[in-house]
Amino acid sequence: MYSAVPGGGIVRAPDGGTGQGDYVDGPRACFGGGAGLLSTPMDYARFLQMLLNGGELDGARILGPKTVELMTANHVGALYNNGDMGFGLGFEVIEHLGRTGRFGSVGAYGWGSAYFQRFIVDPQEKLVAVFYSQLIPAGGLDLQERWRDLVYAAIVGPAPLTPGAAPMPRR
Repeated sequence: MYSAVPGGGIVRAPDGGTGQGDYVDGPRACFGGGAGLLSTPMDYARFLQMLLNGGELDGARILGPKTVELMTANHVGALYNNGDMGFGLGFEVIEHLGRTGRFGSVGAYGWGSAYFQRFIVDPQEKLVAVFYSQLIPAGGLDLQERWRDLVYAAIVGPAPLTPGAAPMPRR
């Protein structure tokens, strides 16, 4: 774990609080819904791929499609982000592309973490993207926004074909 420092650069995060190793080496007792989950970027990407697949991964059904639909629906109306985005069961959800002021697709969802990770799942683009870092605090860095913009700027054609679908012309 690292912390961004004024003027640039990073230093090892302090011990204690939400600092170095508390969720790994500490008492492992945390009552926050998003705290204490540890994973690798590849395993988390596989979890997100399962969500993108409607609850299935490698031929195994993990969640029902309606469960994933419920998880990614807006449950808070206009209460989140000044009504510019919705919020589901653990994810911010794009409902209206123009109000978000960012790249994405209607129906895309994602979130980040206290340690400056971020992920995107975009069903329209058949896209899973994971940004991992280990910064707390991040010191006002805009790396997540730049990363998201670069991910979407790299899309130059239609999403990959679903098996049995007719081919689409390149755009």
